[in-house]
Amino acid sequence: MGLALGLVRGLTTGEQSTLNPTGQTITVGRDGPGSAYVPVSAGDWAQLSLPTPMVQWGCQESSGNLSSSIGASTTLTAAGANMVYQQSVTGWNRRFVGFSAETANARWSTTSALLDAAAGQSVAWLIYASSQMASSAQRLILTVSVAVQNTIRVSTTGWQHVHNSTAANANATPVALDNVRALIWYRNAATDTSGLLTPTENHLGTHDESAFTAGTIKGIGTSGSTTAICRVGLLAVWQGADAETIARASTLTSLGW
Repeated sequence: MGLALGLVRGLTTGEQSTLNPTGQTITVGRDGPGSAYVPVSAGDWAQLSLPTPMVQWGCQESSGNLSSSIGASTTLTAAGANMVYQQSVTGWNRRFVGFSAETANARWSTTSALLDAAAGQSVAWLIYASSQMASSAQRLILTVSVAVQNTIRVSTTGWQHVHNSTAANANATPVALDNVRALIWYRNAATDTSGLLTPTENHLGTHDESAFTAGTIKGIGTSGSTTAICRVGLLAVWQGADAETIARASTLTSLGW
C-alpha cells in the first residue's frame, strides 16, 4: 500500500525519486517535456546539491507584481503594457508570465542593491524562459543592469548575451518557439567578466565588464529597450561564492536540462 501511494503521489505531483551525489533521495518536482527539476524551496535546492538562491521568483501570480518565493523579500514591480500571467506553455504543467507583444519599457523589475555584485564578488541569474516570437530582431527577456547594457536577448536566430552594450552570440542555433530553456547569465566581479550558459553551449568568462553599472533595473523585460514576446516560469539569483558555484555547466545538468 505504501509503495502504491508513493507512486500515485509521484505521478500526481510531478515528483520522480532518484538519488543525489550524497545518496539522498531526490523528490523535487519535475516538469516539461524533458522532466526538468523545478525547485520551489530551500530544501529542494539542497536535494539537488546546489546552493539556495539569494532570491527566487516562482512567476505563478495571476496579476500585478511578482513576489519572491525563496530568500530575501524582494518584489519585482510590474510596469508597462502587454504583460500576461498564468500562461500555458506546451508540455508544462506550471504557468508562466510574459509579454504578448514586443513592447517598449515593459518589465517586472527591482532596483534593489541586494542583487548587485559587490566589489570582489559575483552574481548569477537563472531563468526558465521560452520565446514566442517569429522575428529576427533581438528583443530582451532579462535585464541585469541599466537599459540594454547587460541582458539576455532572443530572436529566431538564437539566444544572445549582451555585455556593456556589446552583443556576443552565445548560441547560434535557431530558437524553437514555445520551447522552454534554462539560461544562466553571470558576472564575475573579481575578474570583470561575464558570460551566458545554455543547455547546448557554454559561453564563459570572456567578456569585459569593467563598466558594469550596479544599483539599476534588474528583472524580466527592460527599461530603455523592447521586450521579446516570451514566457518566464522561474527566475532566481545568487551572489558571491554561491554565484561561482551556479555559473557552471554542471548546474544545468543537476537541474535536469
